[in-house]
Amino acid sequence: MSIILLPISIIFAFWIAYEIKKTKRNQEENSNVFWQKERGANFVRPIDLSTLEYIKVPLDHLPFKKSTDETLCEIQDKIKELAEKKIFNLTGLSNTEIKYQYGAANFDKLATYDQNFTLLSRNLFKWGSYLYENGDFSEAQTVLEYAVSCKADISGIYTTLSSIYQKQGNYSKINELKEQAATLNTLMKDSILKSLNQF
Repeated sequence: MSIILLPISIIFAFWIAYEIKKTKRNQEENSNVFWQKERGANFVRPIDLSTLEYIKVPLDHLPFKKSTDETLCEIQDKIKELAEKKIFNLTGLSNTEIKYQYGAANFDKLATYDQNFTLLSRNLFKWGSYLYENGDFSEAQTVLEYAVSCKADISGIYTTLSSIYQKQGNYSKINELKEQAATLNTLMKDSILKSLNQF
């Protein structure tokens, strides 16, 4: 029995060694490709950032209201504060891709603008969710639909908005929401679509 197993063990050992070597070689090749791209990206000339289509927060069309509710006021103030900053959505792009498209010298500025987009998305979600939980469905719908138009990729934005449409019996709107979610350039897309399919 041991005589039969010995050749098999040797073959298995060679196969394991080969797979380890192949994996290591692939990792080295991927690493080399990455660093070549990164070096190339660092020499891309910057574009004029004034030509970008920044996200403009439509303060006149969002349901801001005077309130003694500290939570609501805090969220609304944060949205107004962000409205005065430059906001740009770079979701789905790697640092290297950003440098290639917009120039390495613009990277730090764009990172800040993208961070503003992340903060805007989170606060729109907080605002819409808070309104929804307090029964202000129409106002919550306005806030969350705006978040979707900005291509925010927070799953709760889509599910809360779908709940509103479901209450209205407006299932065509849920289908439209799925179509919009399918266009997102984000790792969250599949998760969002999976959540929407529950509706």
